[in-house]
Amino acid sequence: MIANQHLNVLDPTGQPDRIKNDIIISVVFKLNGPNDNRFDKDKWQILKKFASEVICNEFGIQQRKQCSNVYRKLPLKYWEQNNGMLIPFKKLVQMFEEDDNYSENWFDDMPQNEQIYQGFEIGQSIGCEHYITGCELKCETCGEFYGCRRCHDDIVSDHLFPREKTWTIRCLFCQKEQPLSLKCEQCLHILGCQTCSICKYVQYFTDDAKLVYHCNSCKACNIGTREFSVHCDNCGTCMSKKFHKTHQCQSVGDCCVCLGDLRDTKYVWFRLGCGHQIHESCYDALLDQSQFKCPVCRKFLPIGEDIGIIGRHLQQINKMTVIYPEQTQTAVKVECWDCGNVFPQLEHPFGIYYCNKCKLFNCSIKDRYIDLQDYMAYLVIENPIERQNLPTPEYFKNHFINNIHDIQENQVISEVEQILGFSIDYQNVGQLAVLINQFPFHSFKEFKTCYDKFLQFQANQQNENE
Repeated sequence: MIANQHLNVLDPTGQPDRIKNDIIISVVFKLNGPNDNRFDKDKWQILKKFASEVICNEFGIQQRKQCSNVYRKLPLKYWEQNNGMLIPFKKLVQMFEEDDNYSENWFDDMPQNEQIYQGFEIGQSIGCEHYITGCELKCETCGEFYGCRRCHDDIVSDHLFPREKTWTIRCLFCQKEQPLSLKCEQCLHILGCQTCSICKYVQYFTDDAKLVYHCNSCKACNIGTREFSVHCDNCGTCMSKKFHKTHQCQSVGDCCVCLGDLRDTKYVWFRLGCGHQIHESCYDALLDQSQFKCPVCRKFLPIGEDIGIIGRHLQQINKMTVIYPEQTQTAVKVECWDCGNVFPQLEHPFGIYYCNKCKLFNCSIKDRYIDLQDYMAYLVIENPIERQNLPTPEYFKNHFINNIHDIQENQVISEVEQILGFSIDYQNVGQLAVLINQFPFHSFKEFKTCYDKFLQFQANQQNENE
């Protein structure tokens, strides 16, 4: 049985838990207002819903976190011009990505209600932890049934699932053993909508989620469309025709985080700007942990839209952080991991350094305690766009004024000093630096709460020193 018309999956209603699986549901939507928040689900005007992936044990935690993401996919105008409701969503996105009339940052300055988005929900269907499917496959080597060849290979160590020899399935609904088919010959339940006479799988994903074609060179089925894909014999993999002529050949290897083999993975993976390969789930996990360097070469990790998002995030931290007074008396030499540029800086409390050459926050300390005059000369010669904040009374006063908006601007400093119990002057810049760096605030109410935490922090430190 297929579920309702809004979500086309194998219906788990009334079925035993042992054959159910948790799935990720893609929600294609638009917004009504030009400034609507794409993360507010109440604002979503849903166009399509379809199952796009099964939540597995290996990546389950990260997959569930990913469901909070919302991606810009294409302009609303492009959707309307190409009859988006009638074309499989996967194909439409590939068509758009191949269109040279649009740049990588096509969404810049485009109102929110002129874009098509993809969000996510969690749901249930029928199958194993890898696929939506209404049947199990028989291994002709050991004679046992498994949800799929991956389920078999995860458990069995002395042989691989011989998919080319597989012709027998067992229906999950009535347990009838029968030849490979998309519909049970006994109970007539739909078991899947996609299969391959070579790879021998049975899965239920609509074309909106997974367009599949078999590549004889890869000796496997690939997700995508044959018309937009080409096989590279040097890389040993298929890729978009758009990038085939300009890509640098690199054989498919292991994920640089979990070391999983990407040659046979069913999960989304891609190449970072540095060339190293990574699962999408592993990539998102690194960003969630504020790890913005490739774990292998240390180059800037973010790709695509994330480059700007993470860059602005680090820029904001830099603007909201002040150098501690004791760190203004000497400089350090830092090196950019992306371009190799070496330059002097004051030591940053959170290790954030901006390269004025490649415009990235991706540097680390190379040498400590260099001449402060080298840093002063660097400021004059290079005139960097992103400057470090020095702990001056003027800086702290501006910081309070810029971050406290719930009282009159001309009252901010006097109100703050009354709470502090001391003046904002050079004698107190050390305390103020700790307060601002460790306890950020964006209102007078938050400031009072943060100051109480700051006092407790100081008391704890004093007790530790005693």
